Amino acid sequence: MDVFQEIVDPSLVTSSLSCHFTSIEQKDLIVVKNTILQIFQIIDNKLQLINEFLINGKIIGIKSISLSKISKLDSLIVLTEFAKISIVAFDENINSIQTISLHYYETEIQNRLTSPIVGQPQLKIDPNNTVSLVHYRDILCFLPLYQDDFEDDELISNDQFFGNSSIVQSKHLHQSISNIIDCTFLYNYRDPTLAIIYNSDFTWGADLSNKKDTVNFIIISIDLTNGSATPIINVENLPYDTYKLYPLPSPLNGVLLMGCNQIIHIDTQGNIKGIATNVFAKNTTNQQLLDQSDLQLFLEFSEMEYLGGNDVLIINKLGIWYKLKFELDGKIIKNLKLERELNQNFQDELIWCNGITSIDDNYLFISSTSSDSILFNKVKAENETIQLNQQRKTKRDLDEDEDMLYEDENEEINLSNQKFQLVKTDTMINNGPITSSTLGKLSPNETVQGLVNPSVDDISLITTTGEGKNSSITCFKPTIQPLIHSTLKFTKIQKSWNLLNKYLITTDSSNYKSEIFLIQQNFKNFQTLDFRNNNITVNIDVLNGDKIVQVCLNNLYLFDLNFRKLLQINFDFEVLNAKISNGFILITTSKGENKIFELIGKKINRVKIPKLITELILNFGIITKAKLAGFDEDEIWFLITTIKNQILLFNKKSDKVWVIQGINKLSDICTIQELIQQENLIPDPWIKEISLMEFDNNIKNADLFLTILTIGGEIIQYRLFSNNSKLQKLPMNIITGAPENVYSESTILERKLIQLNIQNRKILFVSGQQPYLIIKTPQTFPKIFKFTSKNAISICPINEDGKEERFMYIDTSQNARICSLNENYESNLPITKFKVGKTVNNVAFNETSNLLTVSSLIKHDYQAIDEDGEEIVGTEQDKPKAENYSSELYLINPINWIIIDTIKFEPNEVVNDIKSNFLTISSRSKRQKEFLILGLGKYRMEDLSVYGVFKLYDIISIVPDPSHPEINFKFKEISNELIKGAVTKISEISGRFLISQGQKIIIRDLQQDNSTVPVAFYDIPTNISDAKSFSNLVLLADELKSIHLLAFDAEPYRLISLGKDLKNDYVMSADFLVNNGDINLIIGNEDEEVRVLRYDPDDVNSLLGQRLLEKSKIKVYAGINSFINFPKFETFEKSGKDSFQDIGITTTGSIFKIIPIDEINYRTLYILQQQLDKAAPYLGLNPKERLEGLIINFNFIKNSFMKLDLDKRSNVCGKVGKSDGEVFKSLIEIENSLKGLCP
Repeated sequence: MDVFQEIVDPSLVTSSLSCHFTSIEQKDLIVVKNTILQIFQIIDNKLQLINEFLINGKIIGIKSISLSKISKLDSLIVLTEFAKISIVAFDENINSIQTISLHYYETEIQNRLTSPIVGQPQLKIDPNNTVSLVHYRDILCFLPLYQDDFEDDELISNDQFFGNSSIVQSKHLHQSISNIIDCTFLYNYRDPTLAIIYNSDFTWGADLSNKKDTVNFIIISIDLTNGSATPIINVENLPYDTYKLYPLPSPLNGVLLMGCNQIIHIDTQGNIKGIATNVFAKNTTNQQLLDQSDLQLFLEFSEMEYLGGNDVLIINKLGIWYKLKFELDGKIIKNLKLERELNQNFQDELIWCNGITSIDDNYLFISSTSSDSILFNKVKAENETIQLNQQRKTKRDLDEDEDMLYEDENEEINLSNQKFQLVKTDTMINNGPITSSTLGKLSPNETVQGLVNPSVDDISLITTTGEGKNSSITCFKPTIQPLIHSTLKFTKIQKSWNLLNKYLITTDSSNYKSEIFLIQQNFKNFQTLDFRNNNITVNIDVLNGDKIVQVCLNNLYLFDLNFRKLLQINFDFEVLNAKISNGFILITTSKGENKIFELIGKKINRVKIPKLITELILNFGIITKAKLAGFDEDEIWFLITTIKNQILLFNKKSDKVWVIQGINKLSDICTIQELIQQENLIPDPWIKEISLMEFDNNIKNADLFLTILTIGGEIIQYRLFSNNSKLQKLPMNIITGAPENVYSESTILERKLIQLNIQNRKILFVSGQQPYLIIKTPQTFPKIFKFTSKNAISICPINEDGKEERFMYIDTSQNARICSLNENYESNLPITKFKVGKTVNNVAFNETSNLLTVSSLIKHDYQAIDEDGEEIVGTEQDKPKAENYSSELYLINPINWIIIDTIKFEPNEVVNDIKSNFLTISSRSKRQKEFLILGLGKYRMEDLSVYGVFKLYDIISIVPDPSHPEINFKFKEISNELIKGAVTKISEISGRFLISQGQKIIIRDLQQDNSTVPVAFYDIPTNISDAKSFSNLVLLADELKSIHLLAFDAEPYRLISLGKDLKNDYVMSADFLVNNGDINLIIGNEDEEVRVLRYDPDDVNSLLGQRLLEKSKIKVYAGINSFINFPKFETFEKSGKDSFQDIGITTTGSIFKIIPIDEINYRTLYILQQQLDKAAPYLGLNPKERLEGLIINFNFIKNSFMKLDLDKRSNVCGKVGKSDGEVFKSLIEIENSLKGLCP
């Protein structure tokens, strides 16, 4: 019984498009990140997130369509794995997407296949929005889309917009079509017209002397009403390496055929023009092509985008930009020319580009598999607008049917041959693909600036990501680790304020004391006769720019900027809270009342409160300036909370009172309505504080977010929409508290909401035993981050030495630290990236020295030489050489990211794996020492066997050069050995180390003379893809034959086979998942699944343990590159037994964990999952489809449960047989399982 939770969302953009999905006025950028659908708009040349949706499936294709009878906005057709189509539209009333229609083709496709499914289907849309196509191999699924068959006033349903799907084999379209490579709909045809490339025969590089041009091209007009297909153009004998079609709109028309060595254009008459882009083209095709082989351009994995006019942009897999130019004579294409774009300074920033999207003709969004996605603005350099008045064509001798195929092309066409430059304006962070990972401390120093380091015990997940110059070491931190610049020590304070960056005000509630310190004079104590030190300051701030207002327990003081008293008001009540803003002072009293004062000149006037509020018991209030409740202009609003959990709004200009309807029930959608009369609600206050703020400083009319802090420590957030008259509940990435006071950590130290303006961004700080920062970036909604692993009670911005980005926070020990933020907050965890400038592929953390060891891959030309070092016969020197790699090894300090030492390896010598393990160096004393173990491969030509090397290094301290004091460690080689077969995996086992070489693993023992002795070995069927150990157990993953479980015995040395998985599974990674003595095994396979297996010799089905039994399986929708085993933290019930969990990393940049749970928690979550999946999910996808066996999808349960209002939540908990608090305990127990990373 296990739980799956994705703790970091995927960040790799898999597809994108631009359309009017949420707005008529401006196009949206729709971005797909594997299982996430995001909607962006471009505001001030930056990407701003409008909405996002977590999908219960993998999106493999997305297109936009215009269904004018449903909405003026565009709709989306979304293709999800394996072949499901969901048609969705945006609903402005609920600020979300609604599924219009569902079409499942999976079963039909599988029934027509005679071989296993490999690869994914593709989605195509006719430019006229009349039909969609899903095609897989030679199976084509057509869905008619009806546009204009109804009268405007006719009552219609969604089903009437879509005809019955037609699923046909390719030969039904034309008898010659088979082995389809690609297909696409073409522009400027009246009827749906499909271009298809297919293989008439098969060939490959070694057989080109017999067969070269084996690809055929055909254009077919589709008539779905009559079920017929009419061929228009048929072109045969095209290059065998042609793999992609790209249709061109008017005025170019026709279609581009992309091949690895050439690019070809076929127009609407079947005329061919093409360019040979490298010297291999003449060997791969007999087509007559324009020779531009001097470009040496290889087009595999390239992307294209029409730029308008006569230009098409091409980006190859190396990130190099080219422009394909068309020379026109009227409508006839005379010539093609390919030019390299040399003026772009971001040429190699987009390695493995996977998509180009044009937005409003002004922007390009370019995504990449191995680097960040980039938004470019087209800045015009020169305008050359050409007006082409095309005359009516001479009537051609076409038959009547063919004449109807073409649109009228008689209108005036404006071609804009504009010269422009692309300016990089924004970047979308990509944390994928993650290739390797380790755990380590990034802030290991015990003290920083004289005080205890608050992050000293934090363990970060350190990964290698990306490729090329954008490849980096990416560190996912459990908490925000602020950069500490200086520290202070106070005697006793609870709160602090910064006024004008001149005065630091502190208050001590236990001793009834307030003090003033001068910030720019090294925090010297400032004395003034008018400022009363023997009082508790509730709040103090500068008002109207020239007055200081101090609110104490029983007094209100008005000072000038030099703290000369101007006015004093005494109260006959005790002040609980006070807010000072926008010329007003809002006070909440111990009597449950609100008092409002306005500062005018040197006077403070009382503001009348609406009558509807005067009889209510109030417990909190804030002041904000915003456009609310449909008002067109900014108003100063007062928001107050009542003991009945209402949030009321009013302003000075009106006696009307508005209420946020539904907030007392935490409804998913709340509305701001005028309050007519009070509802009969039962007093049961759970709202402690609220905040209403914009997080974006530099954006006009930025979104407003309402944050609610509950008495139980929960943080609940709403986003305002629909002209700020409605509120939508947002999913929170962290559970911070719980009702019924079941989570003591959230209430043991008082929590408060404090707004900050730091580094030109607005931040919300939450004090407490575990403090938090709520941060929003332009490309995300607000996210909650743990702020260090220690407590914090107060925070304020502070501009020490003119540094505006700094702030000061204070803990319960009265330690004050002046810090700044230096991390990226666009993921669910704080991230630090260090770009190495080369492709990094392995990382290990050395605990003894607290340093990172990283290996890289360096490309170089492949030298084909034999055993004697001579060049092999048949080498063609006049052609580009193939590529190979060599490696370098770096020793890096993670505190300042300085490379301390470097080792360069021989050409063709590649580091496959790095581990930093403690090995036994004395058989008598069993003393251990940490060594660095490297596994390398020497990759030569295919006729020569691969050799491998394993090397042992010690990281030793040295006396640094005075000019480079940071270089105080270096590598010292201890041992190395050349062996047959590449060393691909390394693992520690009982103080020894295990290496894999080909099909064999060998366990070696380190001797006192630093030599190594093999002591045990084991053979597996094919090749080892992963090797892990736990105590004396060994887990081996086979690329084709799943996993083997072994036991290592040292007396005598041997490896004993305990069991294996009988399923022939392609395993990419594997690890142990031990829970209270039960041995479970976890594997990630090629099908993007996580499988959990059990070793249980007592089960009769296991054949005494020889057969590993599958417990559960979940679809992750990403390649799983590695697992890390880590002890499970138990929040509530300490079992006292060893229990572990696994952290998995993926190719899409997502990170997940698999947690074993007991039967009681499993039953609770399972019943909860059964109750929650009844709600209609996004895209109509079944959330349980990805699950099989005894496993729970935690994020689905958490997000669905938190989205419920209080009544529905109570109802669901009743069906589970648990209270609200008990369900929260189960959720918190799982979410906190990784708390051991920040003890």
